[in-house]
Amino acid sequence: MNGKWKFTRLSGTQISQLCTLASRAHKIAKGRQHPDAELNAEDWRKHGQDEATAIHGLSLRKATQEHYLPIRGYWWVIIGNVQQAFYDFLNAGPQNEAMRQVKWRLAGEVSRLADGIIASKLRLPIPVQIDNAQAAKEAWNYTTAVCRDKNAGLPPSSLFSPEELWQLCDTIYNRASAMLKVGKKENRNKSQRAAGKARKNAPSDPLEPFSRESEDRLKQPSYEAREPLPL
Repeated sequence: MNGKWKFTRLSGTQISQLCTLASRAHKIAKGRQHPDAELNAEDWRKHGQDEATAIHGLSLRKATQEHYLPIRGYWWVIIGNVQQAFYDFLNAGPQNEAMRQVKWRLAGEVSRLADGIIASKLRLPIPVQIDNAQAAKEAWNYTTAVCRDKNAGLPPSSLFSPEELWQLCDTIYNRASAMLKVGKKENRNKSQRAAGKARKNAPSDPLEPFSRESEDRLKQPSYEAREPLPL
């Protein structure tokens, strides 16, 4: 996202789109008898904006472009268009290469968790079949809940540190593996701790593997001082 967009207000068209999505989500939530849907449409929309941005009382007229995709993705999840929600999440926030890569990994882990949810429901004493869209929605809601629990109430779209997202990916990976009954928990945790340590210790400067001490040695002459030859 372009840095100046943090200061660019939403257009009238964008505000209209978000209000329309909020209205659709409200009707769907009421049909599912979601407790929050008892709020009137206006309070429902404002509550969702607070949830999506982790900013209490944010008005759409004061919101900027950095808030647009997180809010839109929030409504898409409730509506059931999880693919569009993934797109909005992946394109929200700072877009350096490290963040892009870890967001794509998180999208894959959430998809894998959806497969695990389907498999676990089929193993129930009375098997339950759900479609892919419902499984994806449950997986995304679970991911958001875990993220909020571990990051002071912030949703995934509000995390701007690749390391924080990597930790979330590992948590979702473990949960999906348990549901799919794949691998051993102790082995997964061990490999993840090692990978996390490697990322933490990875040099930011590509020349850093050559320690400063080694660099100083490279600057010194490699030959020994010899006495001048007799004339």
